Amino acid sequence: SDQLNLVCKFIDLYIQNLHTDFNHVPEKNSLKPIYTQEYNCYLTFNYSNTFQNCFNDAVNYFSPSSSSIPKHPSQQSTNSIQRVQFIHGKSGTQETQTDGSETLSPLVLGIHNDLTQIDSTDNQIYQLRFEKSFQRIQKQTGREFRQWFSPQFVTSGTEISTTIYGHSLDVADHDVIKFIIEKSSDTTIYYLDQHDYEQKIVNLIK
Repeated sequence: SDQLNLVCKFIDLYIQNLHTDFNHVPEKNSLKPIYTQEYNCYLTFNYSNTFQNCFNDAVNYFSPSSSSIPKHPSQQSTNSIQRVQFIHGKSGTQETQTDGSETLSPLVLGIHNDLTQIDSTDNQIYQLRFEKSFQRIQKQTGREFRQWFSPQFVTSGTEISTTIYGHSLDVADHDVIKFIIEKSSDTTIYYLDQHDYEQKIVNLIK
């Protein structure tokens, strides 16, 4: 687990030095359905804030008239993302202090096993540290989005529409994906091509 933590720290440093330029994204028009919608909440499985970092450039691209260009989501009342969660941690944020000497990377990087099949043997318990579900609890990144579906945030009878974009729907994140889909009135899932479409169906069935 120490080596995994070190790998996460290296990835964190790498991501902090990346620069995303919307104007160099190939086939930008494929992003139009995403950047022209209005959202209240934004849950990302990425380690960086790609969506909002590209927002102004995307709006400029899709809305040539400067008078119709809205402000950045954090500055406007419409098209405003009020709640954001980085469920796998956000690059560049403070590391978690452990015993005073070691720090945990804020990033969640792990595998998935069927936790119902894990017994109490030392070897299997040790493997838990490499599970995404364990690390979300360990690094406290995993539960905030659930509140978005509670009566505290959603008026009774309100329909919740969810858009899923750029996620494979792989079983490693099944607990999150399943919860969101079950709590949503309708869910729109975007896919890249026919192969991606078929793979997403398989992953949803899993």
